[in-house]
Amino acid sequence: MTDTAPADIWRFEIEKRNMKRFLHWFGWLNQSKRKNLLPKFFPDLENFTYRIAISPANTKILAWGKLRECERRLAIYRWAAELNNPRTPQHRVLLNDAVSAFLLTYEATVQFLKNQFGVTPNAPDFDQWLLSQPEYDITVRGIRTLRHFEAHVESKPQPRTVRISLSVGASERLDGVDWKLPKLQSSDIAKLRNSPLKPQHLSDWHLIVDGNDAPAVFGTCLSRLKDILSRAEALL
Repeated sequence: MTDTAPADIWRFEIEKRNMKRFLHWFGWLNQSKRKNLLPKFFPDLENFTYRIAISPANTKILAWGKLRECERRLAIYRWAAELNNPRTPQHRVLLNDAVSAFLLTYEATVQFLKNQFGVTPNAPDFDQWLLSQPEYDITVRGIRTLRHFEAHVESKPQPRTVRISLSVGASERLDGVDWKLPKLQSSDIAKLRNSPLKPQHLSDWHLIVDGNDAPAVFGTCLSRLKDILSRAEALL
């Protein structure tokens, strides 16, 4: 056995102490004190408070979990949108990815429900049932169509609207930026094999996206889908 030099022992102790500090910083030494280490303004997904995707007690519908995920996606989208400077489209890739994630999860929620209808004895045909629901309106159809279009055709970039305030004798002031969902045309609808949004719906869809920013439309769609899941409780 060889003796270890004092310098080597001291170096080892320093490295061990630094490693302990590193592990403690990330909360791995004490799980009970683990905290959200992401920036303060990032949504705390570990302790997320749901305002829309709240399922009834003893629910049998599996899609509620996906709807909760969808609400978290909306929170991340809002966070990404707030990072943008009104003058420049910063973090545009992050913002577009957040939109794609929301659309994907929203459609997955619908498909989870459809699958459960398919394996439940005596359940009605899901597609016909969904079409008959009052909550299945232009807004929900539009969001699903954007998802189908993005999944099977191409991604449509989000337009942005910059709000500028001007007053006499003062320089311009940028109040903020609204991120709008894209409009769709009849030529877009024609590229889809089965589009939830029909050509006769396009004018109404354009009014919706002109009058609301993207998170407002997403929030409305979440509420609509929550009501649809609630209606399905009696059938499954």
